[in-house]
Amino acid sequence: MDFMSIFDILIGFYGLKFLLQWYQSKFQGKPLDPQCLLTTDLTAATCTDLEGLTAFLLPRLLCFGLGLVLYAAISFLGLLAPLGLLLYVLFFGGFVALFLLTNKQAKRRFWP
Repeated sequence: MDFMSIFDILIGFYGLKFLLQWYQSKFQGKPLDPQCLLTTDLTAATCTDLEGLTAFLLPRLLCFGLGLVLYAAISFLGLLAPLGLLLYVLFFGGFVALFLLTNKQAKRRFWP
């Protein structure tokens, strides 16, 4: 097992953590911590509309969770290896771009 396999496992567990938080918030009514998807300077204490923020973040949390689990499984199994490193970078870079976009939109809509 090389370093990249360990990295893939960590990414998969992080995706599972997102899916667990989505499930707990959606079906069990547990409040969603905004720091699961946003930067540390955006806290629940300073949010103007916590229910609106939860509704805003839940679909993104599901998307990130499923995407990270899918990325980790594909990378761990080596299914994209023939296509090269460029495809890995594009796939993972897309998730980073979505994370940054979500952070910017949430900050503009829910924090003063």
